[in-house]
Amino acid sequence: MPIGSRIQKNLEMQGFQCGTPQFDAVEPWLRLSPLVCFAIVAYGLYSASATVFFALAVFVAIGAVTRHAGADYIYNFGIRFLTKTPALPPNPPPRRFACVVGTFWSFGIALAFLYGHAALAYALGIAMLFVITPMILRHFCVASLIFQKLIGFRSVV
Repeated sequence: MPIGSRIQKNLEMQGFQCGTPQFDAVEPWLRLSPLVCFAIVAYGLYSASATVFFALAVFVAIGAVTRHAGADYIYNFGIRFLTKTPALPPNPPPRRFACVVGTFWSFGIALAFLYGHAALAYALGIAMLFVITPMILRHFCVASLIFQKLIGFRSVV
């Protein structure tokens, strides 16, 4: 089933090339990485754990320094064989920039918990949940939008 125009616009903002049957088949799975991050952030806030956020920073950094986010590897090397769907495309620069932002954000939350600034950690963590939610629901990525505005990136992968 083809994706809606708003979803397509949001994915193109992240640098993806949409509109092919192969892309339409993997579109829902592009929500996996933000969903996993949301769950880890929620657990990290629940447990007030610097360790969870340090681990999240490493997990998110994978998407900044490689062609795929951490959960993309779980999908590409596992889930897709069960679902019989194509591999996810590599992360374009705007989405990789979002991973850079997420890495530093997670690291900041970890440091806040580590040094006893729980109120700051909770504020940053709750804000992060609010930023991740539109990624899960509509593929709208605030960091990709910032990247587009700052860099003017227009080509798609």
